[in-house]
Amino acid sequence: MSNFKTWLEEENAPNPLDGLSNDAARKKINRILHGVATGIFSDEYWEGVKMVWKTLDENGIPWTLTNADYGTSPNFAQSFSGPKWRIPKDYKQYDFQIQFTNNNQKETTLYGTLIASGAGTMEDPLDKYDITVYVN
Repeated sequence: MSNFKTWLEEENAPNPLDGLSNDAARKKINRILHGVATGIFSDEYWEGVKMVWKTLDENGIPWTLTNADYGTSPNFAQSFSGPKWRIPKDYKQYDFQIQFTNNNQKETTLYGTLIASGAGTMEDPLDKYDITVYVN
């Protein structure tokens, strides 16, 4: 029963972004995320990425993951010296949305991007990674 009560309380918790202008909400989120998950990570469970999601949760900011895909940046593809058909992925991009009611009482969606960029070897770029995250 306590898990249901906790979930219900979280579902009914006020959104800390409600009543802010779109720009103020964007700035608030980016300030909260600034400095989270800094440095180089070396894990196979995306702990740095999980730190970002946890920070949003701890600040009561409702977010929804809309996409997560691996990719290969053009610069990495050009510099890869192995067979071109075996070019490894060198980043993972997560797209997410944050919804709130702005100062004009309009339901608003902000769009965020988190990119885990490979900092490992040419053969295994994502063995290590760093993170960039922003909301616009």
